[in-house]
Amino acid sequence: SILRTDIHNTGAFSTDEQAVGNPYTNGAIETCCVVAFNALAYEVLKLTGDPALLDFLEISHYNAVLGYYSPTGRWSTYNTPMAGTKMANYHQIVFQSRPGSPDLNCCSVNAPRGVALIGEWALLEDEETLYINDFETLSAETAGGVSVQITGEYPCSGNVAIRLHSHGVPKKLGFRIPAWSKQTTVQLGADIYHPEPGRYFILERVWDDTLHIAFDFTPRLLKGEMEYAGQSSVYVGPILYAWDRAANAALPFDELPPLFFTEILAAAPERLPDGRILLRLAGGPILTDFYHTGLSGCEYKTWLPVRE
Repeated sequence: SILRTDIHNTGAFSTDEQAVGNPYTNGAIETCCVVAFNALAYEVLKLTGDPALLDFLEISHYNAVLGYYSPTGRWSTYNTPMAGTKMANYHQIVFQSRPGSPDLNCCSVNAPRGVALIGEWALLEDEETLYINDFETLSAETAGGVSVQITGEYPCSGNVAIRLHSHGVPKKLGFRIPAWSKQTTVQLGADIYHPEPGRYFILERVWDDTLHIAFDFTPRLLKGEMEYAGQSSVYVGPILYAWDRAANAALPFDELPPLFFTEILAAAPERLPDGRILLRLAGGPILTDFYHTGLSGCEYKTWLPVRE
């Protein structure tokens, strides 16, 4: 029930450090709560193998978790709201610090665990199958002896290449197809597949070859309810995009101008040298990936007036 009633649009659990049954209400979204719930979700994943939990963990990783960290790595937040500002935890909960150690508090010491959790679920393996669950650039060898290389621009782009070296290990291979990727294409040599979303795509043979996957990066909306009725959150792939006041300095902020979904559909994610991923809309607004939103200290919003 928590996944249905207490996970915010960022993929973050908690409101004022509680489960309140309303993911649309504003309140402190505490880093410690995000980390603890994600750790619980991972333990349930190990028991059930449910791909829906991986969909949740992916959205949470790229938005809630990375979003509570400065890309410099020097500070993280106590509270990462859906709308507001991002403040270093040693500003908001400095009462926890010891003399001479302002950086140490409950959230700062737990924040790295949230980031590192992806190392637990990106590749999963049992006796029969190797499961590939994340598609960022990667080079690894599994405990079972299979070498995996992933290249591409994920999560900015949905096109990835996966090179597998089985070394004779008799394993099936499973690729997570996120529920948000409605039209996915998988190509292996001359064979082309269109797997179902929200499930694993299983190949039941061992090979040493390169497989290409094109995930569906069509922008999509999450409609708001309750406090955010009439507004929407914008996603492309696993990324939540937000209105950063600094990126739109020439446009109003208190009363945002309406965004048109046709313009969002026409925009392609653009990765800048500093790591930011932007959606530049034809009408002038710029939407920023949640990880890099609000880093100047300015205000931001993730629920937006989108007109379809």
